[in-house]
Amino acid sequence: MTGSREGAVARAADGFDTGDFVAGLARLVAQPTQSQLIDAHLSLGSYFVYTIGPELRTLGFALDILDNPNPGVGPVLLATRHEGRDRPSILIYGHGDVVLGQAESWRSDLNPWTVTADGDRLYGRGTADNKGQHWTNIGGLRAVIAERGS
Repeated sequence: MTGSREGAVARAADGFDTGDFVAGLARLVAQPTQSQLIDAHLSLGSYFVYTIGPELRTLGFALDILDNPNPGVGPVLLATRHEGRDRPSILIYGHGDVVLGQAESWRSDLNPWTVTADGDRLYGRGTADNKGQHWTNIGGLRAVIAERGS
């Protein structure tokens, strides 16, 4: 293994400078995974399969989409990447559902399913809870894996 903590942080910061972070977050936010809808489990499953899943696979994760033991609630995504028993474990927990878009309650220049920058803020449903966390974690993992070369 090569690389450094500083190198990984610099790689992660590059995503902000190049616009890659916002572009990736926009792909996540564009998925309206509204938990209050009757078919919410379908949109959440699609989010796992077509949006988050491919990103994790490119980083070497194996994916399992599991039925939620709570009937009527969306599936659970379990992504694992085992590097060795001598390596530390990382647990990242989050949720992929968001509240209803409520587009009529947003400013006229904003759309809940589109990421919009306004000064130092990013608007879009899920940017703070919880799709922003997903993309930050994936970006951090990508930077560390690229920096250390494995």
